[in-house]
Amino acid sequence: MFYEYNDKYGYGNPYIYIHPLRQRQVRHLVENKPPGTRYILVFGSVLHPYCREDSDVDVALVGKIPKGENFKAMMLPNCEYDIFVYESLEDLREKSQRNPQNMERSILEGGLAVYAGE
Repeated sequence: MFYEYNDKYGYGNPYIYIHPLRQRQVRHLVENKPPGTRYILVFGSVLHPYCREDSDVDVALVGKIPKGENFKAMMLPNCEYDIFVYESLEDLREKSQRNPQNMERSILEGGLAVYAGE
């Protein structure tokens, strides 16, 4: 399901599965994650050959992230981001079961964990 791309910046795994146009942005997201983040999953066009220069980065953060957390430190200019926050993997799974064609299901079935820790 995942494509292995040219590791444009030499970041290694898991960045070899992210389109070269967005490897730098995803690495920046991981390095600047908010406190309390347990998992970062990327999904959508950044994992596919149809990623373009104007494609956004779709990201799901999982963890006890304070409400009202400012995500500006995670973002690089000239790139759009869609950030979704879930309290736990169980929360994400529960929401994915409510509708067979929802975004949460897409995250779980086609997303790539680029960070798992803490």
